Amino acid sequence: RARRRYNQLAESEQENVRYESVLEEMRQRDRTDRDRSSGPLKPPEDAVIIDTAERSVEEVVNRIVEALG
Repeated sequence: RARRRYNQLAESEQENVRYESVLEEMRQRDRTDRDRSSGPLKPPEDAVIIDTAERSVEEVVNRIVEALG
């Protein structure tokens, strides 16, 4: 996610964009969202978590189909 956001910012010609800064901002936002007392962002207990970071679109779709299967 951070890499995708970094690339978006870099392509839009943002000056002084550092990957490390983008990553830390995302981590902080995720912590805030996860730890807030009202409506924290957490997956349901029966959720199927699919890590898409190192997978192609086809692999992700296949995994989704498997999970629904």
